[in-house]
Amino acid sequence: MSREARTPQKIAGGALFAGLAALVATLATQWRFQSPYIAEYALGAAGVFVTLTVLITALVVMAAFVSGRGRTVVTLGISLVLFTPGVFAVAAEQWEPRQNVWQVDLLPHSEDAYLSERLGSDWSMWKWINENLPPNSTLLSFEPRLFYIDVRVLFAASYELTPTLNMTLDQAVAFLHTLGVQYVLNSLLSGGPLVNQIFWRHSVLYQNLGNQTVFGLFHIEGDSVLYQLA
Repeated sequence: MSREARTPQKIAGGALFAGLAALVATLATQWRFQSPYIAEYALGAAGVFVTLTVLITALVVMAAFVSGRGRTVVTLGISLVLFTPGVFAVAAEQWEPRQNVWQVDLLPHSEDAYLSERLGSDWSMWKWINENLPPNSTLLSFEPRLFYIDVRVLFAASYELTPTLNMTLDQAVAFLHTLGVQYVLNSLLSGGPLVNQIFWRHSVLYQNLGNQTVFGLFHIEGDSVLYQLA
């Protein structure tokens, strides 16, 4: 094929590449695609697109300029690049589910290492609670992942706490004592989810955790804080 005959194909290919790049850039500016979760996977998709572009370019260059042993080496390299994501995908299915597109663990973790990596200081706090609080303890928390905590947990958005929404701090503390609560757990997740946020903003208890007369600082693990109720 002559150079003149290839020109329209090059123009069409360049236009397609430019159009796809413009589409990605446009989507990136839209508010629906600003979520870190979506952005992370959009970045992964962009990575796949760039990788395929490089591979196709390498194949074209190889066909035109590389021969003999060089072609074998390039083919082997491209094969490794193509097969590696499949190996990672199988490992992710065999072991713990991946939390992001870049996680490429090929070996299993211990349960403690896995939870520590995923949950950070929250997991450290729950372990400390399980190891140090009496088994009959009761703590107040907005933490929804209650299955990791061995002691009794009174969920702070529970209907049982509804009366405290119209109480003073002293009345609410006295009410907690009637429910057998000795500890209050606070973490970044407390004001996170929508339902928690509504109750958290109106909770006379959580809005006054800085009152050291009522809430004695008992233990800290990173962003997770345990208070002892006076």
